[in-house]
Amino acid sequence: MEFPFRKLLKFKNSQESLAWWEEVFGRAFPAVQPFLVPCSGTRADFYPCPDDPSIQLSVHESGKKYRAIPTGEHAEIFEDVVLDWHDVQAYRPSLDLVSDSLRSVFNLMPAAGPQLEHLDFVGRCDCNGELRHVFACFADSAPAALNAVLPHADPKKVGCVLFPSHHAGAAELLHSRGIATVPLRECLSLNKTGFSGDCPKTCSTRRPPDISNTALKTHLDHRLDKIEENVIPGAARGAATVRSASAGGKARGDLYQPKYKEAKKFIREYHKKNPAVSFCAARKKAAQHVSLSEVTLKKHINKGDFDDW
Repeated sequence: MEFPFRKLLKFKNSQESLAWWEEVFGRAFPAVQPFLVPCSGTRADFYPCPDDPSIQLSVHESGKKYRAIPTGEHAEIFEDVVLDWHDVQAYRPSLDLVSDSLRSVFNLMPAAGPQLEHLDFVGRCDCNGELRHVFACFADSAPAALNAVLPHADPKKVGCVLFPSHHAGAAELLHSRGIATVPLRECLSLNKTGFSGDCPKTCSTRRPPDISNTALKTHLDHRLDKIEENVIPGAARGAATVRSASAGGKARGDLYQPKYKEAKKFIREYHKKNPAVSFCAARKKAAQHVSLSEVTLKKHINKGDFDDW
């Protein structure tokens, strides 16, 4: 049986009799009952009619008993129902019990966590040697789930997000940032006290966060520096140039300066022979002439370098 997370959240502020909760959740009531707690000294205002549970009877005190009375168009059809206190005792959902049960199943550490909209803090997990937050997201749709997790998808703080079922869009976003997701319906079962099951440990196969463009450029520059130290004389000693602050970058600047000079010469001559051709077309021809990529040449040669263009 799938646990009705979203439906329970819909009624999270309701205070009703057990008979009312049973009528609302039907076959799923045994799964919900462990998470209903009595509201001390509070009785329900309505009670489902025994003959037709879809009709709510109004509850009133009657001496030491309570009487559920049909009202309106049903007043002459159904009889009053005499009830005891345990019949009209109000119950409410306890989201703390839901979190406690999930925390126990997934072996999480209890801790005070941030209160976030549409995200319920469950606990902290030290799987993979990293202590990070675990949240549960009970948003009622895939777009809502995506909007809920997007502002908080920080892999340094959040290790895992629990969903009632699989949300492809939200899962893909979180996985790309190094955060694991767990669809609860696939790993949990229900018993008389709450949830049972095992953590699927999807975080053990999570990929690292996508590398940013800046980090990627830094990584590639570092690799090029290492290569050039072995193949270009003077690179390891930091050859003099104005192009880059890194040793390998300086060596690359010295290596390509003659090609930039040759490319400028080619562009001037090409322009004299073909004055109608655009600057970009001439630069493209120059890149082919000196065996450099057009992108590289574009960084070092611009239209402003030529007074006669």
